[in-house]
Amino acid sequence: MKKIFGLMLMAAGLFSLASCDDDQDNPYAHVNTISIVKSDLDFTARGENGSIHFLSTSGSVSVKSNAAWCTATVAGDSIAVAVTENNTLNGRSTTLVLSNGVDTLQVPVTQRGIVSQLEVDAIPVKTDDAYSVKYALNSNVDFSVVSAPEWLTANIANDTLNVEVTANTTGSFRTGYIVYQTASQYKDSVQVFQADFNKDVAGAYVLQYKNAQGRDAKLNVTLSATSLKLTSNWTLPIEFDASTGAIIVKSASYIGMLSGNYIYMAYGLGNNLWSSYNAIESSALLSHDEAGNVVAPFKGKVSDYDIQSWIFRKFSKQAMTEANDMGSAAQTWYAPTLFRAK
Repeated sequence: MKKIFGLMLMAAGLFSLASCDDDQDNPYAHVNTISIVKSDLDFTARGENGSIHFLSTSGSVSVKSNAAWCTATVAGDSIAVAVTENNTLNGRSTTLVLSNGVDTLQVPVTQRGIVSQLEVDAIPVKTDDAYSVKYALNSNVDFSVVSAPEWLTANIANDTLNVEVTANTTGSFRTGYIVYQTASQYKDSVQVFQADFNKDVAGAYVLQYKNAQGRDAKLNVTLSATSLKLTSNWTLPIEFDASTGAIIVKSASYIGMLSGNYIYMAYGLGNNLWSSYNAIESSALLSHDEAGNVVAPFKGKVSDYDIQSWIFRKFSKQAMTEANDMGSAAQTWYAPTLFRAK
């Protein structure tokens, strides 16, 4: 028993000696003669400068950049690094290769893409009077306004978009875009829509469409802030987006009565497809044609299908459900478009 215990101690000692030998530094391992002391190479989207401080124990160091947007110049034990402005939303990266004739060392360089967020998606001006407004513009690059409608002035200062709108005396709504740009010519824009709704938008229109036989048809209608009056019995609920000048309608809206049936609106999608019993938005953007007439075609999509028509579907009760569906339409109007002569 003592002999076995002694052999175990001897084996443990040999294992310990072997482990100590394995922990010794490899005398043949190569140590790079270039080392980085400090680097500052993580850039925003702006054109910026950074630097590398290095140590070389074997001669002078040269540097090569692997990207045209990043330049590097050696001065003593430092490298001055400059990047141009990144004019995309995507970040980018490259490497600098340092060499002293004995060793090389790769150093990564990263630059963020443009990040920009205006406080609003579109600017509503709900009056015909002169109007001024400011919105925060948070960005990691500098923007300046390059174009705007002639009826307003705009500039960007201190991370703020400043807008001055003149009084609207045209007798109708007006819309335009403020375009702003970086030094590297990355552009973005925001829509401005000016209208006193009751004076410039509400009122009488002609609804133009094609009937089920493909013939041109039209109907005198009246637009208010909450509805489009189609006939004495039919009224289509609407919403108005004062930021963009969009008239919004929804399928599954109750329209009115016809011959004892309850009429709800659905969308025709072609190939005998329709929008079923769900409420889905479509819209018409108010605009002027070359003659100054108001034109607003209704457009939208259901999944991947373009909306082609309004279907005024009949139901037996005042609830748009499959159980109440009469399986037919009172009328179908193709390509409905609001029109008002100048």
